[in-house]
Amino acid sequence: MKRIIRLTESDLHRIVKQSVKRILREDNSMEQRVAEKILDDIQNNNPELLQASPEDLIEYVMAIHQVPRNIAELVANMV
Repeated sequence: MKRIIRLTESDLHRIVKQSVKRILREDNSMEQRVAEKILDDIQNNNPELLQASPEDLIEYVMAIHQVPRNIAELVANMV
């Protein structure tokens, strides 16, 4: 059975704000997991890349793993 509920503007604002925060938090944790998997792959298959400059590592990760720059930067910061 459908019910009609009443929300104040502040209730709606709070619900939307909480939802957006939750989605952003989930997105950040997913980016972290992707970066960890890429770093693990590099450590297992191309450990010499860990000696490269951060910018070279970022370019490599973006080219080979086809990820956006922010994830590639996360990988470089983990080294």
